[in-house]
Amino acid sequence: MEPLLVRWLDYYVRCGGGTDGAIVPTKNRRKRLRTIRIRAGFEQWPQDAPRRTFASCWLAVNHDVNRLNNLMGHTSPAMLWRHYHKAVTQKHAAAFWSIEPPKVSGKTIRFVTA
Repeated sequence: MEPLLVRWLDYYVRCGGGTDGAIVPTKNRRKRLRTIRIRAGFEQWPQDAPRRTFASCWLAVNHDVNRLNNLMGHTSPAMLWRHYHKAVTQKHAAAFWSIEPPKVSGKTIRFVTA
């Protein structure tokens, strides 16, 4: 896992988030996600936007399409390169990776990362 993801997961737990079971219940998932998007002011949301944003920003900073291919579970790094290598600037990617969770006191969890 990316270190930033570990910090966000730690924040989630410190704020009282559970660590057992599914993170997002699957029952009525699309309906609930649509409601969340509308309440956040997004009438339209591109399919897989968070996943594509991660790929674009990760590649802009790390420049390793083969590792990204493994992280994303794709069969071909060529497809990733075609779609993501110029999707965002390094400046925008750095801004994305600088979005840190707020500081919260309380329980800290530790994730094993490779």
